Amino acid sequence: MAQFFNIQDIGAIGPELYLAMFGMIVLVLDLVVEKKRTLGLVALIGLALSGLFLLRLRGVEFSA
Repeated sequence: MAQFFNIQDIGAIGPELYLAMFGMIVLVLDLVVEKKRTLGLVALIGLALSGLFLLRLRGVEFSA
């Protein structure tokens, strides 16, 4: 019987995992933070990190 799940499969769903994680963080922070504008910034950071992870999967190189 073939193995159902390989550890390499996590890389393919990485951007979705980042989005889900930051979504949960925003939901929890919504209960705690009084300035709701900062929640938008946290959400934008999550989208940016997910986009960078997706570009890295596509083979785009980033140099600092």
